[in-house]
Amino acid sequence: MLKNLKSCQVVLVLSVLSFYCQAAQACAVCFGDPDSDMTKGAKAGVIFLAVVIYGLLFSMAGVIGCWALRARKLALPHEPGAHASDKSLTPDH
Repeated sequence: MLKNLKSCQVVLVLSVLSFYCQAAQACAVCFGDPDSDMTKGAKAGVIFLAVVIYGLLFSMAGVIGCWALRARKLALPHEPGAHASDKSLTPDH
């Protein structure tokens, strides 16, 4: 219990000191000019990463959706006259 109390005190002291430290309050982009090249570059980087990540996520969701539709079509009961080479069960080319 004493060990947990000491670690809590250390965390509390460090967090209080970090609020008083000028360098820990914000980065140079936040303190700087909103029209500076560094700020514009940071914004462009965030937008680029968001586009890449969301693009990959939506692509994966699309592939999973296609697989689900294909599995559903293949799981449907076959009609008596239908063959395995039926066009409705094969993927479109």
